[in-house]
Amino acid sequence: MSRFAGEPPFDQAPAPVTLAEALPQEILRCLEVRDVYLSLPGGAGQFGAASILSHIMRAQAAMASGDVVEMLRAYALLKEIE
Repeated sequence: MSRFAGEPPFDQAPAPVTLAEALPQEILRCLEVRDVYLSLPGGAGQFGAASILSHIMRAQAAMASGDVVEMLRAYALLKEIE
């Protein structure tokens, strides 16, 4: 039974995602994107891959330090990577 019209029932509602869960997932996604950049012929993606790695390292440092504000900044940067 739904709480309100158009909402899924309680047992089907998606689990909330915290920053502590979302940031590592975003890092993994960006690592996959980095691999795509590295696979470009003639080294065309080297600069992009290095930039992505820099953002990933920033996110990992923020997680290690527990700095939530920096984690949010890093998460926003990673979300922009395509």
